[in-house]
Amino acid sequence: MGLLPRSVRRRRSSIIYFVLVLLIIVILAHYFDLLNFPTTHLAHYSKRYIRYQKYKQSEPYRTGPGEQGAAVLLHGEEKKLADSLMDAEAFNRIASDKISLERSIKDVRDERCKSIPYPRVLPTASVVIIFHNEAWSPLLRTAHSVVNRSPPDYLHEVILLDDFSDKEFLKEKLQDYVSETWPDGVVKIVRTQQRSGLIRARLAGAEVATGDVLVFLDSHCEVNTGWLEPLLGRIQEDRTAVLCPEIDLIDKTTLQYGG
Repeated sequence: MGLLPRSVRRRRSSIIYFVLVLLIIVILAHYFDLLNFPTTHLAHYSKRYIRYQKYKQSEPYRTGPGEQGAAVLLHGEEKKLADSLMDAEAFNRIASDKISLERSIKDVRDERCKSIPYPRVLPTASVVIIFHNEAWSPLLRTAHSVVNRSPPDYLHEVILLDDFSDKEFLKEKLQDYVSETWPDGVVKIVRTQQRSGLIRARLAGAEVATGDVLVFLDSHCEVNTGWLEPLLGRIQEDRTAVLCPEIDLIDKTTLQYGG
């Protein structure tokens, strides 16, 4: 059996190695859509993906007050305090403050919904959350739920649109929390210079948003697993579509997630 000269074999091995490396790069570029992804954002994207996967894997095992969407029941002086605040807050703030800002909720989708496939490539979303003097825990639980349960491929940004709040904890304290919790900048705060009202505040949020699709949420909600893909998938089919997601009830007294 004849053998090729060593120099020819070495050259052929180098060519094969080069082709394999190039093929791997092309596959990774296609998978992560890097061909259209600014390289300066790759580190931030990696952190977002790791954070998303870490929460996704841990969510079924989280325990504590309100975890898995469970009710929080108060007694004695705590209940009296919560009742006294109900008229002003319109919900049980004491119970809310006992619940983790990243609390888990059960995936309550119908099994048929879980089996629906969506395209891998979908538009990106700018989620705009309007608030005015919102309580700390529901506001941030809303933001955490969006970040934790939205695939990083599709979540472009979360904009907390402060419509001229005057509560001190919504100023520097909130800015510091957002900067420290999401240093990658996926959550940002935009503030109006005067009280605008819901519609004008939404327009202000739309003006600064840079994602493909605008999603407006209340400042006291929790999104569930698989909430974003159906919205983006339908809009990709018809760019003129205006959608409203299925809204599950959160009990105002116990904070139980109704599903």
